[in-house]
Amino acid sequence: MTYSDFGWTHLKGSRWGSIQYWQKNADGRDEIFSDAGSQVAYYKRLIKYSLMTACLFYIYTMIMFKGNIFVALFDIKFI
Repeated sequence: MTYSDFGWTHLKGSRWGSIQYWQKNADGRDEIFSDAGSQVAYYKRLIKYSLMTACLFYIYTMIMFKGNIFVALFDIKFI
């Protein structure tokens, strides 16, 4: 079975290229992740990537502001 068996048409992209463009005629079943298992896997990947990005941003911020982010951003003077 190929993607054309399911109504998808390959528009652009080579076999060895990383970006592929596909098109599908609207038939009411336009979800990419159509079953529960693939939707769960998609959201797990999304959470993992979001957490990794947030952690890297946090580490970068702590390095740039030497741990004093609130003092650096808001110029708070503690007595």
